[in-house]
Amino acid sequence: MLDFLNYLGKKVVGRYKTVESNIRNRSNSFYDSFLDLLEDTVKAILMNEDIGYDGRTCGEILREPDVNNFFKHKANIDKDLYSKVGDYIKKINEHKHHNEKYVNVDTVINYMSTYYGFVTPYLIYKGIEAKPFNEAYFRGIYGVTLERSKELDNVSQKVDEFVSTTNIKIDEHSTRIAALEAWSQEFNRRQMQPQPQPSVKPSEKKSEKEVMHWFFRTSKKSWRWFGNQFELNKSKSLAVFSHVLLLVLGLLTTIVTSISTKIYTTFTLFENIWLIFGILLLVYAVKAKLTYESGDLARNTNYKYKQDQFGLWNPGKEKAVFKVFRWLGIIAVVGNIIYIWVQSSNISWLATILEVLFLGSIIFSFFMNVSLFAQYTIIYLEGKNMSGTEYVKLVWDPMIKQFLVEEEYKKKMPFLYGKY
Repeated sequence: MLDFLNYLGKKVVGRYKTVESNIRNRSNSFYDSFLDLLEDTVKAILMNEDIGYDGRTCGEILREPDVNNFFKHKANIDKDLYSKVGDYIKKINEHKHHNEKYVNVDTVINYMSTYYGFVTPYLIYKGIEAKPFNEAYFRGIYGVTLERSKELDNVSQKVDEFVSTTNIKIDEHSTRIAALEAWSQEFNRRQMQPQPQPSVKPSEKKSEKEVMHWFFRTSKKSWRWFGNQFELNKSKSLAVFSHVLLLVLGLLTTIVTSISTKIYTTFTLFENIWLIFGILLLVYAVKAKLTYESGDLARNTNYKYKQDQFGLWNPGKEKAVFKVFRWLGIIAVVGNIIYIWVQSSNISWLATILEVLFLGSIIFSFFMNVSLFAQYTIIYLEGKNMSGTEYVKLVWDPMIKQFLVEEEYKKKMPFLYGKY
């Protein structure tokens, strides 16, 4: 990339090197450096073409009519990709404030492929030969410093052969990391056998282990629901039904209780606040699918997810705001029932029954939501090996505590892939 970015000037090349450095360090500063690279690239192109602009930020500049017209109609940049660049600019500030310690490798791929898609048509327009986007290259440098990259290159050939032929079962381990260690040890054991390879030198063992960790860091990570599509749909339907029931009973309870007490109570306000959270839970349930990319699942559930050193988002406890307002809703139901009978009326019994039913729907909704999202327990790791010659797909199942290649896992757990 650097060869033909030289056309845009040393400043753009410097920005690009900073972006690569942040990718190697998995630094959250990737977002800032990417935006700087994009802004300087746009300004360099406009300066080359003698196109003026008034905007101060990259987003403002790209929205100007003359700039928009040049990139879309002269440089022939795809309209959807042009819009995507604008969307990424908006999202960068949001990503920066997510308190992510590391940038995710899939995010790197998405952003860099978009940058290539933006710059390449312009270079072609200027008659400059541009190389296509190389996903394997960016996955290869992710989390690997320049010094480690040189060392790992020495063992990549052996790893390629191992990964392409592996069919290993891992013995019982308490954690995924322990299983990964066992996988590395098995690789060492194979290499030390007399045939067909000579013994591995002790100094190489650490590098081989790090190569396994490299794959864990750079691979695409997904959470899969523990069950087949039919079972997911069944659990999803129950969750959706429970949330809809919560909303319907909540609205009826609000109306009848307000009529019974002749006032909209503070307790009813807290019940209605919980209905807002009920809408969020309904949206999460409707969007639930068999497989989620790691980060997508974290954004579509009421549970906290924390990113580990390998870039995988792991589930934790329920978000405090959901827990607090659910309890406030439950307490509000009790308070409303007491107040209904203090302000006794001819529909006190009906209001009380609806309040009790609403309380039951809160509990029912909670358990159906847990039943749906607690089933995302299977982890998929997929990506190319270091040289990009082989695509590997591994599965981690907490029930059997093993790393298996996908084909073997399907044979071992066929009920997860059937229709019924």
